[in-house]
Amino acid sequence: MVQNALMKSLLSSDLFLVAGLNILRDFPHTLRIASHLQSECSKRSIPLLFKASFDKSNRTSLHSYRGPGLFTGLQILQTLKATLPDLNILTDVHCQHSLTQASHIVDALQIPAFLSRQTDLIVSAASTHKVVLIKKAQFASVSVAHQAVLKCILSGNPNVILCERGYTFGYDRLVVDPTVLHNLRSTEYLPKSVPKLSIPVILDVSHALQSPGTAVAQSGGVQSGGIGRELIPTLARVAAAVGCEGIFLEVDEDVTTSPVDSLVQWPLHLVGQLLDETLSITRASRARITDYL
Repeated sequence: MVQNALMKSLLSSDLFLVAGLNILRDFPHTLRIASHLQSECSKRSIPLLFKASFDKSNRTSLHSYRGPGLFTGLQILQTLKATLPDLNILTDVHCQHSLTQASHIVDALQIPAFLSRQTDLIVSAASTHKVVLIKKAQFASVSVAHQAVLKCILSGNPNVILCERGYTFGYDRLVVDPTVLHNLRSTEYLPKSVPKLSIPVILDVSHALQSPGTAVAQSGGVQSGGIGRELIPTLARVAAAVGCEGIFLEVDEDVTTSPVDSLVQWPLHLVGQLLDETLSITRASRARITDYL
């Protein structure tokens, strides 16, 4: 069982970045974001997986912005791929139909946190043999998350990224436990029949700061709030220190106008500084190579 070229590329560096837009708006905006991220990562030899969603079907309110939809959204991503052919693109899928359509265009598929127990969705994503990023559900234990990874591997696809995004206890606040990141990185759960694999663990430093359903929209509905983007560097430092292979980050040119999760977006012009610090901590930490016991 051999991992594909994209997976090997992501694992070839000290740190990789999954970053981009929470939700697509139009092509010019998407191109500017992707081009800037690609440039910043190239300067630092950091592999980039550009993330953008065409539909956010898990919004709290019926009135929340969901994006351009499957057809228009995939057209934007297809044009982006043609314009920046070296850019690896990730998008999230919510059902078999969107998965099938997206798999013809993007390089990697994301399984949303609330769907990470859906066996059919994971197995279908695995069957594409593309990189599959599984968001750990906010209610899932480490062992449950590992079983989601195994569903993909035992379906013949070892190209899996496991993404932590915090735990919820029903109080509209997410908690990130660094020991969970350590435990998620264990490969002891892999059966002996599966060759030794590198299954990278990353931390979503944007969505881990959400306060779901706590902000009131102008429409009168509710939307996700957040405890502050100023804490994004704190979570990035934690991820780097405990040995995570990468971070997941959502960005925008003007974070105040982002239609979804604006309180936990990182300003695009500050991405380089955040990468510099995160990379330096990653290189200083011995978390990936030291076992004191």
